[in-house]
Amino acid sequence: MDNLLSKQELDFISSFLCCSFETGGSADYVFNLECDEAHKFDAEGKRICKTEIFDHHPSATLRVYGLDGETMEDTKWHELTADKMLKAIKKHLDKVSKYKHIEDDDAGYYDNGDADIAMQYALFGEVVYG
Repeated sequence: MDNLLSKQELDFISSFLCCSFETGGSADYVFNLECDEAHKFDAEGKRICKTEIFDHHPSATLRVYGLDGETMEDTKWHELTADKMLKAIKKHLDKVSKYKHIEDDDAGYYDNGDADIAMQYALFGEVVYG
């Protein structure tokens, strides 16, 4: 990632990740999150929530799997970076937000449905489910 993320951008990423993983996806698929052991801790060695990894490690790559069927054989792994997630959030906000810039918006205005759409943009490039 070339640019440093602003506090506002990190807030959006954490908020949308949290919403996505709290609900676990939708009836059509399930999301789960994996990361390297080194990214599970902050600079002081305290364990951090998976949805806040980018706050502490902005260049981390997370592994997300979606269970697209009823068995583990249907599992597909996808890589997720902060940059990819931010682009997806901005793509969604361009369609639904009254603000022109993410810096003028508030992540608290959006819910699980918004986070789900942004996650699908990040992983698939489009909304596949729902």
